[in-house]
Amino acid sequence: MNRLKDKMMAGAQAPDKFAAAEAAMSTGGLVPPTAAAGTPAPAPTAPTLVKAVGAKRPPGSGQAVRESLTLLPEESAIIDNLRLRLATVGVIPNRSELLRAGILALKDLDAKVLDELLGKVPKLKPGRPS
Repeated sequence: MNRLKDKMMAGAQAPDKFAAAEAAMSTGGLVPPTAAAGTPAPAPTAPTLVKAVGAKRPPGSGQAVRESLTLLPEESAIIDNLRLRLATVGVIPNRSELLRAGILALKDLDAKVLDELLGKVPKLKPGRPS
């Protein structure tokens, strides 16, 4: 950066990149030789994707949606107790991972069982607690 500044102070102008590119294009310098000869270039082949069997998705590969939710203190304590139980077997999940695992467990439940569980959940006033 300082060299460019020194050149500008000395009165030298920076090279015009666009003029250099236009000159190269007019002489055919940027065109591959097969296309310049008039023969069509071979169609690019799509790379084949090979997925390893049983491979995990790399962390952060999906697009996450940020959510805000309200929990009762007892529910927050349950999450903390579940995290402690998992820590005894060597797994230390964060709260988000634990809630997402619960969602995966809920998605396969029958509608009647899910309705019974929702009946046990106390209704909270929507919005931020004051």
